Amino acid sequence: MSKSWPELINPLRLADQGVELKGSYSLSTFTRLVPLLCKVEGDVCFRLCFTKDIKGRRVVKGELVAHLCLPCQRCLMPFWFSIEREISLGIVEDLTAADQLPIEMDPLLVEEGSTSVRTMVEDELLLALPVVAMHERTDCPAIEILEQTITKDKDHSGEEKLNPFALLRMFHPN
Repeated sequence: MSKSWPELINPLRLADQGVELKGSYSLSTFTRLVPLLCKVEGDVCFRLCFTKDIKGRRVVKGELVAHLCLPCQRCLMPFWFSIEREISLGIVEDLTAADQLPIEMDPLLVEEGSTSVRTMVEDELLLALPVVAMHERTDCPAIEILEQTITKDKDHSGEEKLNPFALLRMFHPN
Protein backbone atom coordinates (compact mmCIF):
# COMPACT_ATOMS: atom_id res chain seq x y z
CA MET A 1 0.00 0.00 0.00
CA SER A 2 1.30 3.43 -0.82
CA LYS A 3 -0.08 6.38 1.06
CA SER A 4 1.04 9.64 2.53
CA TRP A 5 -2.08 10.63 4.45
CA PRO A 6 -3.79 9.53 7.66
CA GLU A 7 -6.49 6.83 7.56
CA LEU A 8 -9.16 9.41 8.44
CA ILE A 9 -9.27 12.56 6.35
CA ASN A 10 -11.41 15.69 6.35
CA PRO A 11 -12.76 15.85 2.78
CA LEU A 12 -14.28 19.30 3.32
CA ARG A 13 -10.90 20.75 4.20
CA LEU A 14 -9.16 18.83 1.39
CA ALA A 15 -11.68 20.20 -1.13
CA ASP A 16 -11.08 23.74 0.10
CA GLN A 17 -7.32 23.17 -0.37
CA GLY A 18 -7.64 21.40 -3.76
CA VAL A 19 -5.75 18.28 -2.65
CA GLU A 20 -5.17 15.24 -4.86
CA LEU A 21 -4.55 11.81 -3.35
CA LYS A 22 -3.00 9.01 -5.41
CA GLY A 23 -2.25 5.59 -4.12
CA SER A 24 -3.13 1.95 -3.90
CA TYR A 25 -4.46 -0.52 -1.37
CA SER A 26 -4.07 -4.27 -1.32
CA LEU A 27 -7.39 -5.97 -2.04
CA SER A 28 -6.87 -8.03 1.12
CA THR A 29 -7.51 -4.91 3.24
CA PHE A 30 -11.16 -4.60 2.16
CA THR A 31 -13.24 -6.57 4.67
CA ARG A 32 -16.54 -6.24 2.76
CA LEU A 33 -15.04 -7.07 -0.64
CA VAL A 34 -12.84 -10.06 0.28
CA PRO A 35 -15.75 -12.55 0.84
CA LEU A 36 -16.95 -11.88 -2.72
CA LEU A 37 -13.62 -12.79 -4.34
CA CYS A 38 -12.29 -16.19 -5.45
CA LYS A 39 -8.69 -15.07 -5.06
CA VAL A 40 -7.52 -12.20 -2.93
CA GLU A 41 -4.55 -10.91 -4.82
CA GLY A 42 -3.58 -7.61 -6.34
CA ASP A 43 -4.18 -3.97 -5.60
CA VAL A 44 -6.64 -1.25 -6.40
CA CYS A 45 -5.02 1.94 -7.71
CA PHE A 46 -6.87 5.20 -7.29
CA ARG A 47 -6.69 8.95 -7.78
CA LEU A 48 -8.99 11.25 -5.81
CA CYS A 49 -9.10 14.99 -6.53
CA PHE A 50 -10.82 17.01 -3.79
CA THR A 51 -11.98 20.32 -5.23
CA LYS A 52 -14.93 22.67 -5.73
CA ASP A 53 -17.12 22.64 -8.83
CA ILE A 54 -18.34 25.71 -10.71
CA LYS A 55 -21.30 26.03 -8.33
CA GLY A 56 -19.01 26.04 -5.30
CA ARG A 57 -19.95 22.53 -4.16
CA ARG A 58 -17.18 20.49 -2.60
CA VAL A 59 -16.62 17.40 -4.74
CA VAL A 60 -14.34 14.42 -5.22
CA LYS A 61 -13.44 13.49 -8.80
CA GLY A 62 -11.16 10.69 -9.81
CA GLU A 63 -10.87 7.09 -10.86
CA LEU A 64 -9.91 3.66 -9.64
CA VAL A 65 -8.55 0.60 -11.40
CA ALA A 66 -8.60 -2.99 -10.15
CA HIS A 67 -8.63 -6.57 -11.45
CA LEU A 68 -10.78 -8.88 -9.35
CA CYS A 69 -11.14 -12.65 -9.42
CA LEU A 70 -14.88 -13.34 -9.11
CA PRO A 71 -16.93 -16.55 -9.23
CA CYS A 72 -18.97 -16.89 -12.43
CA GLN A 73 -22.62 -17.27 -11.46
CA ARG A 74 -23.24 -19.44 -14.51
CA CYS A 75 -20.50 -22.07 -14.05
CA LEU A 76 -19.09 -21.17 -10.58
CA MET A 77 -15.53 -21.10 -11.99
CA PRO A 78 -13.32 -18.08 -11.25
CA PHE A 79 -12.78 -15.38 -13.84
CA TRP A 80 -10.97 -12.03 -13.90
CA PHE A 81 -13.10 -8.90 -13.98
CA SER A 82 -11.50 -5.52 -14.71
CA ILE A 83 -12.79 -2.36 -13.11
CA GLU A 84 -11.98 1.10 -14.41
CA ARG A 85 -14.39 3.38 -12.59
CA GLU A 86 -14.80 7.14 -12.78
CA ILE A 87 -15.59 8.69 -9.41
CA SER A 88 -17.84 11.71 -9.01
CA LEU A 89 -18.92 12.43 -5.44
CA GLY A 90 -20.51 15.46 -3.84
CA ILE A 91 -19.28 15.99 -0.29
CA VAL A 92 -22.29 16.54 1.97
CA GLU A 93 -22.87 16.76 5.71
CA ASP A 94 -26.54 15.71 5.78
CA LEU A 95 -29.16 13.93 3.72
CA THR A 96 -30.89 17.17 2.73
CA ALA A 97 -27.74 18.32 0.96
CA ALA A 98 -27.40 14.87 -0.65
CA ASP A 99 -30.88 15.23 -2.19
CA GLN A 100 -29.79 18.48 -3.85
CA LEU A 101 -26.84 16.96 -5.72
CA PRO A 102 -27.10 16.54 -9.50
CA ILE A 103 -28.12 13.07 -10.66
CA GLU A 104 -24.64 12.27 -12.04
CA MET A 105 -23.05 12.82 -8.64
CA ASP A 106 -23.21 10.35 -5.75
CA PRO A 107 -23.16 11.72 -2.20
CA LEU A 108 -20.20 11.30 0.12
CA LEU A 109 -21.81 11.74 3.52
CA VAL A 110 -19.23 13.11 5.93
CA GLU A 111 -20.14 12.51 9.54
CA GLU A 112 -18.29 14.50 12.18
CA GLY A 113 -16.04 16.04 9.51
CA SER A 114 -13.99 12.96 8.65
CA THR A 115 -14.06 9.84 6.53
CA SER A 116 -11.76 6.98 5.64
CA VAL A 117 -10.04 6.89 2.25
CA ARG A 118 -10.03 3.09 2.39
CA THR A 119 -13.82 3.04 2.98
CA MET A 120 -14.39 5.46 0.09
CA VAL A 121 -12.35 3.27 -2.27
CA GLU A 122 -14.03 0.07 -1.06
CA ASP A 123 -17.49 1.62 -1.51
CA GLU A 124 -16.63 2.50 -5.12
CA LEU A 125 -15.29 -1.01 -5.77
CA LEU A 126 -18.47 -2.58 -4.42
CA LEU A 127 -20.61 -0.29 -6.57
CA ALA A 128 -18.57 -1.26 -9.64
CA LEU A 129 -19.21 -4.99 -9.24
CA PRO A 130 -21.62 -6.52 -11.74
CA VAL A 131 -25.08 -7.44 -10.46
CA VAL A 132 -24.51 -10.98 -11.75
CA ALA A 133 -20.85 -11.82 -12.28
CA MET A 134 -20.35 -14.07 -15.30
CA HIS A 135 -17.73 -14.97 -17.87
CA GLU A 136 -18.29 -13.61 -21.33
CA ARG A 137 -20.66 -16.02 -23.03
CA THR A 138 -17.94 -17.24 -25.41
CA ASP A 139 -15.52 -17.92 -22.51
CA CYS A 140 -17.87 -19.71 -20.10
CA PRO A 141 -17.40 -23.50 -19.80
CA ALA A 142 -21.06 -23.88 -18.81
CA ILE A 143 -22.31 -22.71 -22.21
CA GLU A 144 -20.84 -25.75 -23.98
CA ILE A 145 -22.32 -28.07 -21.36
CA LEU A 146 -25.70 -26.34 -21.64
CA GLU A 147 -25.69 -26.63 -25.41
CA GLN A 148 -24.84 -30.34 -25.19
CA THR A 149 -27.45 -31.18 -22.57
CA ILE A 150 -30.47 -29.08 -23.43
CA THR A 151 -32.87 -31.36 -25.21
CA LYS A 152 -35.90 -30.74 -27.28
CA ASP A 153 -39.25 -31.95 -25.99
CA LYS A 154 -42.58 -31.92 -27.74
CA ASP A 155 -45.28 -29.77 -26.25
CA HIS A 156 -48.99 -30.66 -26.39
CA SER A 157 -49.28 -29.30 -29.95
CA GLY A 158 -46.56 -31.65 -31.21
CA GLU A 159 -44.01 -28.86 -31.80
CA GLU A 160 -40.50 -29.21 -30.44
CA LYS A 161 -39.37 -26.76 -27.77
CA LEU A 162 -36.22 -26.41 -25.70
CA ASN A 163 -36.31 -27.91 -22.24
CA PRO A 164 -34.26 -25.63 -19.96
CA PHE A 165 -34.39 -28.21 -17.16
CA ALA A 166 -32.58 -30.86 -19.18
CA LEU A 167 -29.29 -29.74 -17.61
CA LEU A 168 -30.53 -31.05 -14.29
CA ARG A 169 -30.33 -34.58 -15.69
CA MET A 170 -26.55 -34.25 -15.36
CA PHE A 171 -26.92 -34.07 -11.60
CA HIS A 172 -29.78 -36.53 -11.16
CA PRO A 173 -30.04 -38.94 -14.10
CA ASN A 174 -33.32 -40.60 -13.04
